[in-house]
Amino acid sequence: MKKIFLSGSCLLLSSIFLVAQNTASDYPVPEYSNEICLLKKDSTTTLLRLEKGSSKQEMKVKMMGMGGMDQGYEMDGEKSPVRLTRGNNLVFIFYNGEAGGAAKSSPQADSIMKANGMDPAMMQNPMGSMMDPTQSISLYSMDPGKGKRKILLQSMGLMGKSKKTTTKYTLSIKKVKDNYYQMIVDKSSLPKGEYAFVMMAMGNMDQSYSLFAFAVD
Repeated sequence: MKKIFLSGSCLLLSSIFLVAQNTASDYPVPEYSNEICLLKKDSTTTLLRLEKGSSKQEMKVKMMGMGGMDQGYEMDGEKSPVRLTRGNNLVFIFYNGEAGGAAKSSPQADSIMKANGMDPAMMQNPMGSMMDPTQSISLYSMDPGKGKRKILLQSMGLMGKSKKTTTKYTLSIKKVKDNYYQMIVDKSSLPKGEYAFVMMAMGNMDQSYSLFAFAVD
């Protein structure tokens, strides 16, 4: 009876291990760290890199303030080269661990770091490991025009009259494994248009933000 119980327990543990292993393998490691990618699940699971740019949050005042002001971010070009054919069931990932193409640290180097009170994982990616994507990443629609795409956080017209700003979309973010986060747009389907994730770029001396853009056709 004991043998049957032990065999059953081992089989159950093996099944749990295999399920966890398969679940983790559903999320491939990106080529680059600290980037947002689209997760594509067809016959195989792949990642699509988004258009990457950077922007400071700037305020543009018109006619000494009498003509209004715009505050937000912008990217060059009116259209993103990353075009999606549908806006529903989109799943994105953010990874801030060791990139797929990164060189692996040696056990000897890790031991030396630990002996000196340093965390090897922190040394490989010190900024990424401190990031909380639920606090540092937002998704916005973008307004194209005059060779640019803009995210307007605040906009005022003549005599301080408020103008329409771009839409911010809420995200459901969950950690699927170490340093790996899945992000799903709460809106069931994104309408056609230009979009960008805005991410606080920790460590940038010029206080710029990282932008990851795409479009839905």
